[in-house]
Parts: sequence; structure tokens; C-alpha cells
Amino acid sequence: MKVVYKLVFNRKKELEKKGKALVQIQAYLNGARRYFSTQFYLTEKEWDKKENNAKDPYTARLIRAEITKLENFEMSRQDINKSFQLSDFDNFLESL
Repeated sequence: MKVVYKLVFNRKKELEKKGKALVQIQAYLNGARRYFSTQFYLTEKEWDKKENNAKDPYTARLIRAEITKLENFEMSRQDINKSFQLSDFDNFLESL
């Protein structure tokens, strides 16, 4: 089964001093979720709720690149193991 990736803005409902919130990637598989930081902090005005992405095309592209890294890791692990668990992302995080 393939992991479903989704962007989440301000998941913890916490703003930093400049009024910005973290954008995270949610990985969902078999009822379990795992969250990864994109290291991008945006304001409400910089986030498009309808499109669930950054309004700035350059920032949106950079965030998409983070998802692509996770997808590539998932595919490489599936080629080796034939199955994938969210816990396999621990190996990805170790390689960073």
C-alpha cells in the first residue's frame, strides 16, 4: 500500500513571535500518521486554505520537493523490502 501525503498548516495551533506557523507533511498509512517538518513557517495570508499549499509558487515548489524526497525514499524501500511501514522513515531521518 502507498503512503498518502498531505500538507498541514499550523497543526498545533501555535504561532511563533512573528505570527508565523509551521507547515508539516502528514504521512498516512494503514490508519497511522507521521508528521515531518518542512522547516517552512508561513503566515495565514501566505497560506492558501483552498489549495492547501503556499500561495507563493516558489515556496510551494520547495515544499513539494520535500514531499518528493519522502516519496522517493518510500519507493526505494519498497523495491528492497516489498512492504513499507511508517517506521521505515526512521532510516530516512538517520540519513539526513
